[in-house]
Amino acid sequence: MEQLKIMRTCPVCSREYDGSEAHLLYTSAGGHYAHVTCPKCKSKFLMLIVVSGAGRSAVCVLTDLSVVDAIKSRERRIVSEDEVLGFYELIEKGNFV
Repeated sequence: MEQLKIMRTCPVCSREYDGSEAHLLYTSAGGHYAHVTCPKCKSKFLMLIVVSGAGRSAVCVLTDLSVVDAIKSRERRIVSEDEVLGFYELIEKGNFV
């Protein structure tokens, strides 16, 4: 959890937290993925932390996902480009209920 020290304040209310609110979801070649819930404002966000020779950087995204939902979302099938285009065409034609 050492990597999580890069992001020590809530991006919504600016409250500092000690890291016990952060849950490491998984680690991959792309970086460390974590879920954090602010104990003060209850905002939830997902973090990507990248560690390289140049240092550490982090990106946060506000979410409504719980830790469990964030873990489950990784297990879901990826939507293909053809499916997205097909859905767009369906909407454009108005052939949906």
